[in-house]
Amino acid sequence: MKTDKTTIKRAERTKIPEKENKTAQEIREKEALGEVLKGAVTAAELLEAAAKAGENAYAPYSRFRVGAALLSETGKIYTGCNVESASFSPTCCAERTALCKAVSEGERRFAAVAVIGRTEGKSQFGFCPPCGVCRQLFREFCEETFRVILAAGDEKDGKFRFSEVKEVTLGELLPQSFGANSWETAEQSADKSADKS
Repeated sequence: MKTDKTTIKRAERTKIPEKENKTAQEIREKEALGEVLKGAVTAAELLEAAAKAGENAYAPYSRFRVGAALLSETGKIYTGCNVESASFSPTCCAERTALCKAVSEGERRFAAVAVIGRTEGKSQFGFCPPCGVCRQLFREFCEETFRVILAAGDEKDGKFRFSEVKEVTLGELLPQSFGANSWETAEQSADKSADKS
């Protein structure tokens, strides 16, 4: 699978603004999707890695193939695909596959994830945000500023074209979340309450 250079350039320029009052020029200058995430990895390259990972999905029941590409803070990309089970409960999402692969290799800090999902046999695909379980597992290892990159577009002859790209933070997807550091915060709050009594 290849993504042509025109598609990457279009994806690098495409960004959905976080606030309506920002001008297109400000977005291009300050928040361009093609900005370097860590090392020399761009968001467009991360999306392409996610699309490629989705080709390995085992999805005989839903026929919905998902690929994820997780960028660690060390600059390494870990990919994953969804793996379905006939009984559905043990099914593993692409995002969790990538995260578990990274954690099993010693990574603990992450910068961004790109996710692509599409129905088998269809060339067009829409945004595929992580499910609630994946969001919570990301929160175990990531701050609320962790970047989630999604794309809509189509695939033709093994090439993915991203017509629309959206970037959100984990905090936006999982507001008021409970993470690994929440235990400590809760204990500190309890101690302060006990001291006031």
